Amino acid sequence: MFHILYLPKEFSKLVISKERLFDALKDTRLVPKHITLTVNEIEDPSFINPLGFPVWIRDGAAGTASGKGAFKATCYDDLKAWVKINQGIMQFQLSEFLPGGNYGCFCLFKKGKLIKIAQAERIEYIMAKVAISGVTGNTSKGRLLNDELIKNTALDAISRLCQITGEEMNGLVVVDMKGDTNNIPIITEINIRHVAFSSSFASAGFNISEFQLLLALDRDNEISPEVEKFFPPYNLILRDVDGAPIYITEEKAFNIGESI
Repeated sequence: MFHILYLPKEFSKLVISKERLFDALKDTRLVPKHITLTVNEIEDPSFINPLGFPVWIRDGAAGTASGKGAFKATCYDDLKAWVKINQGIMQFQLSEFLPGGNYGCFCLFKKGKLIKIAQAERIEYIMAKVAISGVTGNTSKGRLLNDELIKNTALDAISRLCQITGEEMNGLVVVDMKGDTNNIPIITEINIRHVAFSSSFASAGFNISEFQLLLALDRDNEISPEVEKFFPPYNLILRDVDGAPIYITEEKAFNIGESI
């Protein structure tokens, strides 16, 4: 028997747009303070940024990823200049700048039940210097985590959104977060697909793609019972463009002549 493990329709329509996602959770501290503006509104001489500076500005269209149009603006002149540079973008989202860590939480569900969950931190990005924001969307250095606050933040948001749409959670989402000034994780987006860390978790013995396939094939009995795998505290993930990810269980300094 084959089970279609698709995400809830209305849930997907809601979270694919950062504007709709943020508005749905605006009365919580799960998402950053934000405002969506047109180019004309930003360029209006009377415009006053209600979020203050620094502020994060990015493409406000639904489905944008990999930091498209993203930039840390430290003053109004920065905002105007960024709008001029990105003339193909007609609507921008401004949100409070979050200086803390960059996290992703994988959540795999079937018929409302959480089957697997895993968290990771992005530390450095592939080709980060080619993007003014330093964010390219592909992690070159990271680590796998077991963090209760990140996990609970992701599950709280998913629960609230399913209550709004009236649907049962199904399938896989990756909840991205950034730490605020106290490194409290704040949700920046919800991906309705896998992200780069999928292969990294597999390298560490937690193959979320395989779990998802087995669920879709109704071979649930072949899935290991633990909901979460616990990783060594000083692990490290290294990735490059053309190579498989390297999983290191303990980060350490190497002597001359040593290798991974």
